[in-house]
Amino acid sequence: MNEPTRRGIAYIAGRVLTGRSSAAIYDYNATQYFSFGGTVAESRISVYDYDERYYITGSGRDQSYSLFHYGNQNYVALRVGQNVFIGFDYDSNSHFSGKANGSVVWVFDYEHSMWFSYSIP
Repeated sequence: MNEPTRRGIAYIAGRVLTGRSSAAIYDYNATQYFSFGGTVAESRISVYDYDERYYITGSGRDQSYSLFHYGNQNYVALRVGQNVFIGFDYDSNSHFSGKANGSVVWVFDYEHSMWFSYSIP
């Protein structure tokens, strides 16, 4: 999964799991903040990445979301549970999973076999 997609998913999953309504996410690997905005609700997601200049939108039911990533013109499947999430990125054809604790969100990217960490301020 590419970095902007991973950041966007971390932002969305982080907002769903933490309930925070943040306008940014801190990427510990890039050591900087990235600006996001939009709606993250139980049945609808519409988030704008101000740094990359694209939307991630979609709908959901029972904490399963079908999202469209306008930056790479592909879908992302996301399922959120109790402090954890899993999904599939159709752009990279790879799975991801993650968890949240407080304001910190971790994403395991199966394409790169690595953990990436973020914070929702």
